[in-house]
Amino acid sequence: MKRLMHDILELPQRAEKPRKKGVTMVIDIAWFGATSPLVAAYKDYIDCAKSTARCLWVDEDLIRRNVQTYRDWGIDVQIGGIPYEIAVLQGKQKQYMERARALGTNIVEVESHAAGLSLKQMKDEVQSLKKEGFKVVGEVGAKWADLDETRPNRDAVHVEKVVEKMLQLLEVGADHVIWEGMVVRALLGNR
Repeated sequence: MKRLMHDILELPQRAEKPRKKGVTMVIDIAWFGATSPLVAAYKDYIDCAKSTARCLWVDEDLIRRNVQTYRDWGIDVQIGGIPYEIAVLQGKQKQYMERARALGTNIVEVESHAAGLSLKQMKDEVQSLKKEGFKVVGEVGAKWADLDETRPNRDAVHVEKVVEKMLQLLEVGADHVIWEGMVVRALLGNR
């Protein structure tokens, strides 16, 4: 493929997939993005497509088709962390993982907003999911400051606690660790 002006301009090059650095995730709120011309144009630069909890109200066949399109393009697929937390709260992790695999998703996000998982429980979940063959994204931080031990209040963070939790999740096998978006927005703003 010849990319625009790459033969003339000196432009930074992206590593080939699967990438360890410069990983790009897109949010596909209700699994419509796979059919987007934008996704088709940038598929070589997208490493992961993630949906939010809104996907729980979308037709499963539509999700399956879109997940397959992403996977055919070499894009990993992740259902957001909230659906997994619901499974944890209801004691249905095994059924959740079976359905996620059947849909073609290959990443599970382990977070602790609603389920109130301790760090040890999160680490246990990471290890269990890895044994099942999933890639795992661990998330540190919580949407609400009063439920987040890494923040003394909405507008501050205990950096050492954030780093320690991230390192521990990586040590037990998480492929990546992300910081809860609500925390980032509270500290830096929406832009």
